[in-house]
Amino acid sequence: MRHDTALNSAQQPAGGRAPAGLSVLSTLSAKEALKEIIPLFELATGYLISVEYVGASVLATRQISGGEADLFIGPCDLCQRYAAAGILMPDSQRDFAVSRSGAAVRSGGNLPDIASPEGLVAYLRQARSVCYGAGASATQFVSALHKYGLHDEIAAKRVVPAPGEAIGAIVSRGDATLGIQQVSELMPIGGITLLKLPAEFEKKLTYCAASFSQSQALAGVDAFIRFLGQDDASSIFRRKGLEPL
Repeated sequence: MRHDTALNSAQQPAGGRAPAGLSVLSTLSAKEALKEIIPLFELATGYLISVEYVGASVLATRQISGGEADLFIGPCDLCQRYAAAGILMPDSQRDFAVSRSGAAVRSGGNLPDIASPEGLVAYLRQARSVCYGAGASATQFVSALHKYGLHDEIAAKRVVPAPGEAIGAIVSRGDATLGIQQVSELMPIGGITLLKLPAEFEKKLTYCAASFSQSQALAGVDAFIRFLGQDDASSIFRRKGLEPL
């Protein structure tokens, strides 16, 4: 899926020159924030940005090259893996926000008390079904399931999302009793109520931006990375469930 925003004629570079292009490959957790940040950056700089949003679990198995795009946005562990493989420029990496995993239940019913590990364990045992993905946001949850001896029991009633499918949507339509995903990905979904996970079950991810090694738009990449640290971007991150750094 791509998001392309055109500049109006008043914002075109002087002399009738075509605006410079910048391509971004991003994981889904930053999507809602970037949908608001990108137009502000385009307006401020004259760049035109195209973005491909891909789930982190898909990216983890997808063949990525240094010429894939100009800029990568995703979890730091993925950035570091790509940098070690020469796909990203190691010295271009900048951390810009923290994302946390959360839980979602369908709106309208009694809210479960899952603030403590004991409360969550009790709720998981009686829940009809639980939905979580295979990406980084589920790793801490799965680890905690093992710790409490719940893994096999919960795996037996797990609802597996299709690639790119929003877990919140699965909960909203009643196909799962409880959903686990990054808060920034759950927030845009209607018909669900978000609940905080106990620390033992919560996954904290630091997100970064870095240049692809074969990018020919390094000035634009640097400008966009710096823009992610400005106040306007930070306020958007907060509204979209991310904690700016």
